[in-house]
Amino acid sequence: MRKIKIYAAGADGIKEVMSNATTWGQLKSEIQSNQDTSYLLANEMTVRVKETRNNLEDANAVLPTGEFTIFLSASKVKSGNKN
Repeated sequence: MRKIKIYAAGADGIKEVMSNATTWGQLKSEIQSNQDTSYLLANEMTVRVKETRNNLEDANAVLPTGEFTIFLSASKVKSGNKN
């Protein structure tokens, strides 16, 4: 088990989860099934690993070994009028 920190734009602080997940798909499932973190993942999110600066887009993306931090942010921002 290793500690993974999750920072989501607009959320209250950093959440921490303990996980053995080796791929983004596995970790995403764990985050979604956890009551304390499930609200962090919206449909259109960009997920970036702080330490490697890699985006996690594919469910088969391999996660770093050891502790790491992921940043979650909206991939589409709704602002202004589109004409």
